[in-house]
Amino acid sequence: MKLKAAEQNLTRLDDVTAQLETQLNSLKRQARQATKYKQLSGDIRRLEATGLYVHWKDAAETARLDAAALDEATRVLAEHTRAASEKYASRSPTWWITSVE
Repeated sequence: MKLKAAEQNLTRLDDVTAQLETQLNSLKRQARQATKYKQLSGDIRRLEATGLYVHWKDAAETARLDAAALDEATRVLAEHTRAASEKYASRSPTWWITSVE
């Protein structure tokens, strides 16, 4: 009886060991997947950050060019305004006054 019980215990132990090995293999696979996911997540974050930086640099360059264009347009407008003012000033000083008789 004791021998038969010991054999049954060994059989159960083998079954439990086999189940634990299956679970261990599954956990190892999950650990590999988690490590890969962590690496990929880090890569994605770095790529997103790089993309945002490039977008920001492009926007900053566009803003710089737009500011330069605005400065040039302002300069041209001031020049035309000054020229128009000088042109009208060279006319009769009372060109804008209408006489009322």
